[in-house]
Amino acid sequence: MKKVFLVLLMFAMVTTGCAKKEKDSVTYNLDKKEMITYNYNKVDYVLADITEEDSEILTTGLFYKEGKKFVLIKKLESIIKVDNKGNSAYKFYDGKLYGVGTGDLPLIYEIELNKGKSKLNELKFDVDGKKNPFLTLIIDEIDGEKIILGGNIFIGEHSEYKVFECSLKSKKCLYDK
Repeated sequence: MKKVFLVLLMFAMVTTGCAKKEKDSVTYNLDKKEMITYNYNKVDYVLADITEEDSEILTTGLFYKEGKKFVLIKKLESIIKVDNKGNSAYKFYDGKLYGVGTGDLPLIYEIELNKGKSKLNELKFDVDGKKNPFLTLIIDEIDGEKIILGGNIFIGEHSEYKVFECSLKSKKCLYDK
């Protein structure tokens, strides 16, 4: 009777997904990749370029390190390649990754870092009464109160590159006109 119970228990675990965690997680070999690493709550989070060879879309992987493996949290698309030089569409700050998106991603977002349970939230900033009326290219700086973004804003019939200082609390942005 105990054997039948154990077999049924194992069957239930396999069919309900209790044993799927390892199968569902996608791991990458990042040995020869340039990486940006951030430690939060004793977990290493990593950004690395995972753009496919013939792709025109720059794809960055957000990973967390588990042992020697890098487990993919999310694929991120941007027009700027990941590098350690500071010009980036991504910045880690205070347990979050802030990013500038293209494709299916929001224009500006934050990801609350929590391994495989990390959560993406869209950020909508107000510039002159309009929500995100700019094409953001980079995140220049971030602190607890503000984020500084660089990008183009339409002025009349043309666009100009501007630097936007945006409050993370009020979500309002200022720029030199």
